[in-house]
Amino acid sequence: MSKHLRMQILAFWLILFFAAPLAAKNLILMISDGMGFGTVMATAYFHGEKPIYTAFPEKYLVTTHPATGAYTPESEWKGFDPQPSQATDSAAAATAMGTGVKTLPGRIGTNPYGLPLPNIVEIATDQGMATGLVTSVPISHATPAGMVAHDLSRNNYEKIAQEMLYASDLDVLMGAGHPLYDNNGNLKTSGQEYKYVGGEGVFQQLRSKKGLIAKDGRTWHFMDAKADFEALARGDQIHTKVLGLARAATTLQQARSGDRQLVDRSTPNPEAPSLAVMSRGALNALSANGKNFFLMVEGGAVDWAAHSNEKGRLIEEQRDFNEAVAAVADWVENRSSWKETLLIVTSDHECGYLWGSESRTFTPVQDRGAGNMPEMVFHSRLHSNLPVPLYVKGEGVSGLLKSLVDSRDSYFAGLIAGFDPDFTGEFIDNTDIFLLMQLWVSEDKGAP
Repeated sequence: MSKHLRMQILAFWLILFFAAPLAAKNLILMISDGMGFGTVMATAYFHGEKPIYTAFPEKYLVTTHPATGAYTPESEWKGFDPQPSQATDSAAAATAMGTGVKTLPGRIGTNPYGLPLPNIVEIATDQGMATGLVTSVPISHATPAGMVAHDLSRNNYEKIAQEMLYASDLDVLMGAGHPLYDNNGNLKTSGQEYKYVGGEGVFQQLRSKKGLIAKDGRTWHFMDAKADFEALARGDQIHTKVLGLARAATTLQQARSGDRQLVDRSTPNPEAPSLAVMSRGALNALSANGKNFFLMVEGGAVDWAAHSNEKGRLIEEQRDFNEAVAAVADWVENRSSWKETLLIVTSDHECGYLWGSESRTFTPVQDRGAGNMPEMVFHSRLHSNLPVPLYVKGEGVSGLLKSLVDSRDSYFAGLIAGFDPDFTGEFIDNTDIFLLMQLWVSEDKGAP
């Protein structure tokens, strides 16, 4: 019997008999796209402080390979392999986390044979929950799409956006991909690109007096001004069905002008809200629905910076993600509780094969002191097969996470021990994140 069949059986019995301790109000999944341990370390070293999630009580490695791949520690560390042939992409990884099923790179919400899969947004909706997606890249990009949509290709942005807006049960959708603005927040005079929002007709409907009516019969409240994002985050203006489109063509900040090898926030896109502001706004909007909720927040441009080997922008984007996690954790502690809310922080895959030496050796990123660029070297512009970190906080999940462990990578644990000795090397698979979420949102059937 396979591990995942055993886990499905375990899930059935946990839901049937022990759902009461696990049943919770809210589920929040935060994904730093492309983040490996090197990304976390480089950002912490530059800023002289570790992010809040490194103090979370549950920590594991996560394997990320697609349906055609595998991970075995014995083979992974035999040679320095910056560009493995069986690495995942964001579409397959998001689908694994969003549906619990491994698929092929490029697929959104479908199995390797192209059949659609039930996803976490649909499951949460069936449980009567409100749902939302937030990202620092275009709203129809792979990671948010993998939580809610179904398509054979991640590149069908227009079709995916239409599915999100017309055919899904989403209550909140926020991100970049504005057709009228460039990445510096300036209005375009030509070259408007409407694919990320579903096409020009969809965009005009969103902005019309009548608005765009969704599947649930409600009208999307469209906003793109930074001040409106900030008002929603403060709670001054509350909307329960909101599409927030930042005034940025592709990313909130990563693609703006400037030297991308330097950490320099002095010249940001002034029209774009931060990921933290969008996250707080999404929490306020979802809470106003009067329901439990599922929220996914993606720091998507971490991956974009890694693909381009941009040291400065990588640290900036990871810092922005860290600040979003801190904002969400603050909301949990002041507006909810760790008993009612589960917060999962992870990555979909490592990108850039980031280590601390030019030599082809497994040397971790090296600290040069706060304010100084760490010793960090990209050995690839592609995704790798390295396990990524998982940090979890919420009551009642420790035993379940232990039951999901596949094996232990002691060598990797030793490599990162100087930065975080709490990682034992135990690893789970990215499909297990879905299983954890599925159990958390499952209907409370009561204890016998």
